[in-house]
Amino acid sequence: MIDLSQSEVAWTEVSGGLPARWPLHVLLIGDAARREFRECVAQIRSRTQAIEIVRLDEALGSMAYEPDLIVLLAGRPGEFAAGEVERLWSWAPLARIVALTGSWCEGESRTGRPWPAVPRIYWHQWPAWFEREMTGLERHSVGTLTLPVTATEEERMLCTAESARDHAHGTIAIYSAELEARDMLAEVFRACGYEVAPIGTVAALASVSLTAGVCDFSNTDADRFTILRELAAHRPDIPWFALLNFPRDEDRQAVLECGARGVLSKPLSVSDLQETLERHVARDGM
Repeated sequence: MIDLSQSEVAWTEVSGGLPARWPLHVLLIGDAARREFRECVAQIRSRTQAIEIVRLDEALGSMAYEPDLIVLLAGRPGEFAAGEVERLWSWAPLARIVALTGSWCEGESRTGRPWPAVPRIYWHQWPAWFEREMTGLERHSVGTLTLPVTATEEERMLCTAESARDHAHGTIAIYSAELEARDMLAEVFRACGYEVAPIGTVAALASVSLTAGVCDFSNTDADRFTILRELAAHRPDIPWFALLNFPRDEDRQAVLECGARGVLSKPLSVSDLQETLERHVARDGM
């Protein structure tokens, strides 16, 4: 077992809740090869010093490692028992623990027994959430990881909303078959600082200067991937994203095959939306 009395304070109050060392030391517990987790795990590896183990009891044994952040890779409900998580807290009381959850866990917070003081981030929310948290820590600003472990979900949501930037620029094409959805998304983008170009059909997509495109679909839209493919083919010069209800990994694969960059989930997080757009636009050099 590690000697916590000799370890560094992982999240110091002296520095305002920021980590005492950088890059973060991260312990991943679970099946890192699970398909819906692969992009998230690759992102963690690229931004941190990460160690991966399959079973929680490996960490609770004799492993000499001092994590700043512990990520539970929960692909299905009940994969980690509450008692195991409590033992993990005892083993590494200075670390923060979060759960990276798969599609099968989406109803667990309502019907199951989610672990206390462990934020749950679904696989399709993780890339934007993690990028925002890491960027915030690099800039010595407050994020959800710097909140007390007893912070509620509402407090974490408020912190995320307050950290959303309003200096975005560019024009976003918004596709939706429903006028109300287009109007709602237009208001969201304008509040973030973007100009908007709402469109109701593929033919309405004019050759104007665009930064990105977002397509709002319901799960009952049988032609959603056909429309997305046509839009991406018509304007391949910008990144396209599909906005879906509770997306599955097969939805992400279908979206990528259409030429789009990825999936955004509903209910919509404005800060996740903005982080995703800015990250891809910056990568394209726009």
